[in-house]
Amino acid sequence: ARPRPPRHDLFVGIDGVVALSAARLRRRGASAAEVMADAPVADAAEAIRALRSRYFVRFLAARGSYEDAFNVTRTWLDTQGFEYDDLIIVSDAVAKVAHLTDESLLVEDFMVGHEAGEPREDSAFMEALLAAELQFVKFPAGGRWADITPLLA
Repeated sequence: ARPRPPRHDLFVGIDGVVALSAARLRRRGASAAEVMADAPVADAAEAIRALRSRYFVRFLAARGSYEDAFNVTRTWLDTQGFEYDDLIIVSDAVAKVAHLTDESLLVEDFMVGHEAGEPREDSAFMEALLAAELQFVKFPAGGRWADITPLLA
């Protein structure tokens, strides 16, 4: 039998990446009921399931101000049919960096400012990742996993 290649960590953001949460974020919605009402990105659960053969899938979300962030997020992921290896909740986007290595890959939408009604790209966060030589793929706003899956092969 041939040895299997090692699986690396695929860190996946949640808001805007697997959850259609922009409208809730504009309202600053962070209650359990509001989070549970988020719809999933149409092809996200299927794509993540397929990627688990190549990666350890670790959801990494900045949800510091959310009500019972870990349990609510875990319940949402499970209810939506996501298969994953780990869930990590951090206070803000910068705190995500501590979990990344030079062998991991982050899929993130890199959007901030929803609550102000002016979503914009968090270029400072992307620049920090580049400076640290950490790999990432930007999930396109309003996109689908089929748009980025070829980049993860």
